[in-house]
Amino acid sequence: MKKLKYLLLILLIIPTIVHAASGKITVSSANQVVVGNRVTVTVKLSTGSSWEMDLSYDKNYLQLVSGGGEAGGTNMVNTSTGKANRTYTFTFKALKSGSTSVKVGSYYVVDDNFNTVSISTSPKSIKIITQAELEASYSKDNNLKALSVDGFNITPEFNKDTLDYTVEVPADTKTVKINATPNDGRSTVSGTGEKEVVEGANNFPITVRAENGSEKKYNLVVNVIDKNPINTTINGDDYTVIKQRDKYTCPELYTESSVAINEINVPACFNEKINYTLVGLKNSEGEIISAVYDNGNYSLYKEVVGTSIKIIPIEYKEELKGYEKTTVTIDSSKYSGFKYNDNNKYYVIY
Repeated sequence: MKKLKYLLLILLIIPTIVHAASGKITVSSANQVVVGNRVTVTVKLSTGSSWEMDLSYDKNYLQLVSGGGEAGGTNMVNTSTGKANRTYTFTFKALKSGSTSVKVGSYYVVDDNFNTVSISTSPKSIKIITQAELEASYSKDNNLKALSVDGFNITPEFNKDTLDYTVEVPADTKTVKINATPNDGRSTVSGTGEKEVVEGANNFPITVRAENGSEKKYNLVVNVIDKNPINTTINGDDYTVIKQRDKYTCPELYTESSVAINEINVPACFNEKINYTLVGLKNSEGEIISAVYDNGNYSLYKEVVGTSIKIIPIEYKEELKGYEKTTVTIDSSKYSGFKYNDNNKYYVIY
């Protein structure tokens, strides 16, 4: 019986060990901000039921725009039984260039049993730079890393310093898909994706814009094989006649028709009032234009469009009595016309 009493006494004097809870205060924001711009700072408390914290910052570098504390400032104090975490958001304006930091300078956190929570935290560094310093840091890389056309090989083999490429595709090809990857992930590329093509040469520019705004243009010519091309030359420029109706749209005042050229039926457009037959021509750049076709002869089609009238100047081969034949320039295009004398500022066109 005496031994049992001694054992009980020993058990009663063993101290109760209480393990202190631990938590973390995380301060986060962008690493860099430009003078005059705003930066958002987030404070997250990972544990605790009651707390009081205060956000500390250098007022020479940062100006508080909006505070996330309960009173709208930098002080954070609240009680929320059983809540595992809490997040606060603050907005600052950057005042001058340099390096600064934001931190929770003082804090007191307890758990549900009012035991003090052991907290770890560290400051968040922010670099403030000028707009000029930001732009000077922009990448100048406006090169492509890769260029390809789905299902076909380009010529020559791709090299970032080679700007011009060609690819040949079968005659029945209607579309191609162009792929291009910038050498620098901060650059942007335009001119890629699925593109419609017609027989002959189709020119597609691919432009790479670097982060600093500088641009570099690559040129890809997709040559759709044409077994029986119809070629012509106008004013020293070479053209190919369009033979697919869906690739040539008639101008206003014209109706769809067709015409036989070199025993090939090609899409055309007709205006019965002026007896004009138009066909579509494509130049070496892939641009499609209209031309007047008359028994094997081609001439570029031109219009003068006003607010309420459309003028189609026509070549007048006869003489106009009392007038001298000359050339009239309208909207940078030259037409045949007549003038009464050199002092007259009016012209006659047909």
